[in-house]
Amino acid sequence: MPMRDLFAWQMLGDTVKVCSWVFGFVLLGRAMVREFILTEILFSVSWVLWVYVFCSSFGAGGAQIGYFVNYVIHLFVMIYLVVVRVKFDEKN
Repeated sequence: MPMRDLFAWQMLGDTVKVCSWVFGFVLLGRAMVREFILTEILFSVSWVLWVYVFCSSFGAGGAQIGYFVNYVIHLFVMIYLVVVRVKFDEKN
């Protein structure tokens, strides 16, 4: 029962992560491998930093909150890369 509160953040994070994967696959399909790899490395490191920040404030539940926040930001970056960069590439 004490873990029940953590599952909501984990499920939200997983849902957002899968949405960002969709945009990641678009990057790979457009041969933007470098951007894909850089975002994966960047957001792996940022996840650790978010966990550190949120665990100091929220305890063990901060890990799931950090996971969620990290992938929300990741999703917005992926949307930006796909929408803006792909449209820019199509114009050139």
